[in-house]
Amino acid sequence: MPKDVVRATALTVLMQLDAVGKRRTLKLTELLNQAMAQGTWIPTARGQVQTLVYGVIRYWVVLEALMEALSHFPLRKLQPEVRTLLRLGLYQLRYMPHVPDYAAVNTTVSLARIRRLSPKSVSFLNGMLRTYQRQHAEASGGVSPVVEIPPLASDPKTHLSLTYAWPEWFCARLLEQYSLPEIQTMGEAYLSHGPMTLHVNTLKTSVAAFVEHLQGEGIPCQQDPSGGETVLLESFVGTPTQLPGYGEGWFTVQDPSSALVAQWVAPQPGETVVDLCAAPGMKTANLAARMENQGTVFAVDPAEKRMQRLVENMERLGVQCVHPVVGEAQEFELPSTHPLADRVLVDAPCSGVGTLRKHPEILLQRDLTQMERYPARQLALLEKGASLLKPDGILVYSTCSMDRAENQAVVAAFLEAHPGWRLLAEEQRLMTTAYDGFYLARLQAPSSP
Repeated sequence: MPKDVVRATALTVLMQLDAVGKRRTLKLTELLNQAMAQGTWIPTARGQVQTLVYGVIRYWVVLEALMEALSHFPLRKLQPEVRTLLRLGLYQLRYMPHVPDYAAVNTTVSLARIRRLSPKSVSFLNGMLRTYQRQHAEASGGVSPVVEIPPLASDPKTHLSLTYAWPEWFCARLLEQYSLPEIQTMGEAYLSHGPMTLHVNTLKTSVAAFVEHLQGEGIPCQQDPSGGETVLLESFVGTPTQLPGYGEGWFTVQDPSSALVAQWVAPQPGETVVDLCAAPGMKTANLAARMENQGTVFAVDPAEKRMQRLVENMERLGVQCVHPVVGEAQEFELPSTHPLADRVLVDAPCSGVGTLRKHPEILLQRDLTQMERYPARQLALLEKGASLLKPDGILVYSTCSMDRAENQAVVAAFLEAHPGWRLLAEEQRLMTTAYDGFYLARLQAPSSP
């Protein structure tokens, strides 16, 4: 696959993410799949596109700082294509040392000409990239001679922002909630590339048999050292659908933190379980596997398209005890045949900041105002889940977030309003190079009067 096609495809995806007013609803994985749906892409070329796109998104904040320093014009006044091409060129110059500087500059300028940008825009791009190239070569530290990282002690918010490429509002929020060593651990995780993680579907196979099969196909893998049904693929290049056993339903793609949820719910065969925020169904499938396909799992989700994905996933995985329900969680009522549930899972919609390693675009789609809207909805969902439970029933609340306002604060507010309930356990996992950031709380309903 020619390099210009790789870069042109990356540019197409990045242009969509740059579009003001639209990027908040776009998912990076979907954009990449759409962009590469045409033609035949060898795994190496697909990986090159992903590297460019994810790299630019991951380092967006630092690239913005560089662009502001280099340009005499405000970024918002630059033509979108110029702005996006400048990010793409700077990312290669700064973060891809194996790409020669001349190649990074020339291919970016060439793309500008192919896109029929004006000679003035082409000249501007060329000048900005060559200025950075010259300054970077002279730099002895920091991001560049014109964008210095301030000392951590004097300006921790800006230091963390330029070191880990996080927006300053997000750094300020973390500083209110966590220690510097904890934040730095999360920052290093954000900039790392973790392994692909698969959760073995025990309805179809065992962890040992799956690992043996992958290794037999020449695919290096190992069981997650922490145990469970997670298998790690450190060096696999490609999409999960290309792996042996995908069509047979032997596995799902799932982070070990997410896979913990079913363990905390601990459903038993024959029980009635409600998954209030179910689609696309990975945790739902985990619940069914622990129930050995015996009993009933009501999987509730308001989005019909997402529910269709859940149904397709259940079919592939051989799950037969799940009853999909399209509708708002707040309006869901159990049928007369199952008047109350033994266990309820509220895997609440959240900011998703615990998954930044895999979804760096999240920080382009969130701001402080949005973050502050989640807890009220999460508490309402927790209240709804509680209303569906039998006496002594188990309610598990989870999010893929490290933000305490979405986690501990929500559970504390619930317990304050319901003094008869007990908090059996809770765990806040921080984002690491191995795991997503995640929160879990296990609560028990009061006994019958």
